Amino acid sequence: MQPHSPEACVAAFTDALVRRDMASALALLTDDVVFFYSNGTAILGKDAFASLMKAAWQALQDYRYQTVDPRWVARSPAAASVVYGFEWSGRARGEAVGGRGRGTRVLTNDGSLWRIAHEHLSTGERGAEPLSDRRLAEIMAIRDDDIDTSDIPQATEADFRRARIVRAPHGPR
Repeated sequence: MQPHSPEACVAAFTDALVRRDMASALALLTDDVVFFYSNGTAILGKDAFASLMKAAWQALQDYRYQTVDPRWVARSPAAASVVYGFEWSGRARGEAVGGRGRGTRVLTNDGSLWRIAHEHLSTGERGAEPLSDRRLAEIMAIRDDDIDTSDIPQATEADFRRARIVRAPHGPR
């Protein structure tokens, strides 16, 4: 399936993961895709994503995954972003496992097809209060020039080339 809308891309990606169809999932990602997972893992690029998912699929049986309550927060002919809740479950080593949280996906359009360029997952209750239409409109009306980003370091292309899968240290927070 060739996604001609961001909604179709997101639906096809979720469907491919549930079916464990890596070829179809990878076709829906940009080559330089970046994933941030709630356990502190950063996955950079299609190959790293494929390796991680194949290992997870080997360890997990009866896999279930769904996204819920999608809210499209930005959309243009070239890019779109959606925030959503997610839930997953399965069995690992005979034990029931699962989780839930919130996610953000950023998609790009190359002129004919939509692809996922970034996904960021966080833990927590997916049922957090959604933004009201009014508050969302207020946020979207903020001009880029009015947002102070001076304290955010700018990542360079070299930073991403040097990056590898990284796990955050575990311990007290």
